Amino acid sequence: MKNIKLRRATANDVDTFLALEKSVIGPKTYSGILEKDEAEKEMAENIVYLIEADNLVVGSIQYVIERDGVVYLSGIVIDPNYQGQGIAKQATEILIKEIGDVKKIHLATHPHNIPAIKLFLSFGFIIDGWKDDYFSDGEPRIVMVKVK
Repeated sequence: MKNIKLRRATANDVDTFLALEKSVIGPKTYSGILEKDEAEKEMAENIVYLIEADNLVVGSIQYVIERDGVVYLSGIVIDPNYQGQGIAKQATEILIKEIGDVKKIHLATHPHNIPAIKLFLSFGFIIDGWKDDYFSDGEPRIVMVKVK
């Protein structure tokens, strides 16, 4: 098992964050960020962490506090070269502990993104709904919720 840690991203990390996003774009299961200004906006509006495995950046995970006690998990990306190693699970566990005692955490993921669905189910999320064209990319998403 790798030594996983989360490091809060800064404005200096925008190119790294953008490269991670671009590394997973392609399949219809992920509607990622393609432009630097989009990455800067995401980093300004969300709490973004870079995921480091043995001191190498291998992914990102981000969330936003929507209102008191409600958190939206806005993204998790693992570089394709490091997928399937349990890194997303470890990073999600760290993040959920950091978020702490909130009423609800919710997210949206593509219904064909089976690894993500299994990951979030393993943390007690439930499937709470279906939304067509959720990100205006023509693809549906399922909404998953973890209520404490």
